[in-house]
Amino acid sequence: PVPFKHGEALKLELDVKGERPPVVVEQAAVRSVRVGALGVHCVEVSETDKARLNRLVGDMVGVPIAPIRQSPATVR
Repeated sequence: PVPFKHGEALKLELDVKGERPPVVVEQAAVRSVRVGALGVHCVEVSETDKARLNRLVGDMVGVPIAPIRQSPATVR
């Protein structure tokens, strides 16, 4: 197991079955660590991958995820 620390910065590439290329989160921050689970906050994600991530999470929980509107200064 790789020990993660709260606040640690990560880059994530999520391979989604039946989709290419992977969903890329350019920068994420570790928010919680438990045995067998890792909570992250997505800090920097392209608009395309943000939409794909919203759809993926929505499909997993069975509820559509609405896009979060951010000010232009925070969108990358």
